[in-house]
Amino acid sequence: MLMRVFVMTMAVGLMLAGCGGGGGGGAPNIPPSDAALLAAGQTGSRDLLNITVDTASSDTTDTGWSLTYPATVTRPGANGTLDAAAGTVTFSGLQATLGNPAGSDYVLTTAESGTIGVVGELTDAGAVPATDSATYSGRGTAVVLDDGTLHELTGPVTVSVDFGTAAGVDIAFRGMSGQSLTGAGSAAVSGHRMDITGATQTGNRITGGTFSYPDGQYATDATAGGGLDHAGGVFGPLAEEVAGAAGYDARGIGLPFAAFMTYVGKK
Repeated sequence: MLMRVFVMTMAVGLMLAGCGGGGGGGAPNIPPSDAALLAAGQTGSRDLLNITVDTASSDTTDTGWSLTYPATVTRPGANGTLDAAAGTVTFSGLQATLGNPAGSDYVLTTAESGTIGVVGELTDAGAVPATDSATYSGRGTAVVLDDGTLHELTGPVTVSVDFGTAAGVDIAFRGMSGQSLTGAGSAAVSGHRMDITGATQTGNRITGGTFSYPDGQYATDATAGGGLDHAGGVFGPLAEEVAGAAGYDARGIGLPFAAFMTYVGKK
C-alpha cells in the first residue's frame, strides 16, 4: 500500500508554517497481512528499532520498541496501543500514522507530531553479511524547504550496500514527484533527485554519508557547508530490507534550505 507523502508532511506543519502550508490526506488502512511486524495471531514480543528525524532540528534518533502481540507497544518513557486495522499507534495521546510504501515485510514508516521515520524488526548483528554486496529497491519520501518553496516528494529509491566496506552505502532517490508549495499556491513537480553517498554500515546499523540535492536552488552551497544527520538499519531475519531517516539543515549557516527524508528498500 502506497502511503502518500502528504500524510507524512502533516508531521512537519510547525516547520512549514511560514512557507504556504502543507497537504492533506487520511490515515492509511494497513491490514495485518501487509507487514510481518503487524502479523495477526502472533504471541509473545518482538524487539523493534524506531528511527525518526526531528523536522525542527534535523536530528535523528534511534530507540528500541518492544511490540507485544496483539495490541501493546512500549518504548522508553511512553506506553501506547497499536491498532493494526486503523494503521495507527498511539503514545501518551500522540498518534503516529503507520504506512508501508515499499510493500515491505519488516519495516513500516511512521509520522507523528514533528517527526517522520521508520520502525522495523532489526536484523541480528550476527546475521548481517560480513562481506557481500546487495541492492535494495523501494520508496523514499522527502520534505524539502528550498529558498521559500516547499517540496513534498515521494518516489523510487535504490540502496546499494557493500557489506564490510568503509563508506560502502549509497542511497539514490530518483524520479521524485509530488507538489511544490509557495505563498502563491501549489504546482505539481516531478523528476527530482537526491543522494546520500558514502554512508557507513557497521553491523546492523547505517550512519553518516554526504547529502546532495542537485535540483535545489541552494544545492551546491548547502551541501558544501551544512551537515547530514542520518540513521538507518538492516532489517529482517536475513538482512532482507534496509531503511532509515535523515535530515539536512543549512538554515544554521544562513541558507534557506532544509531536507528531511525516509527510505525503505527490499531485495
